[in-house]
Amino acid sequence: MELSSFFSNIPNDNNLLVQWYLILSYAYYIEDESLVSDSEYDALCVRLLDKFDEIEHHHKHLISKDDLEAGTGFTLARRDYPSIVIGAAQHLKEDLNYE
Repeated sequence: MELSSFFSNIPNDNNLLVQWYLILSYAYYIEDESLVSDSEYDALCVRLLDKFDEIEHHHKHLISKDDLEAGTGFTLARRDYPSIVIGAAQHLKEDLNYE
């Protein structure tokens, strides 16, 4: 599985953008694993920012427009990430053989 090609085809379900943002941010900022290129992460931030007001995801409160504009998830601490996001990031890393 190549995440980059999958990422470019995220369905139009804008709530998935929240999940991917949190998973990729956790992997990069907490686990020090880059699962997508910087340009792909930036594109995700732009797309999420564009749809932000329309999204009704229960983890949306963890994301700020300022962070999306800056293209970062650095402001979230390990304790801020829901356990489902941590598990998904770790599972994805295993699937991509990053460990």
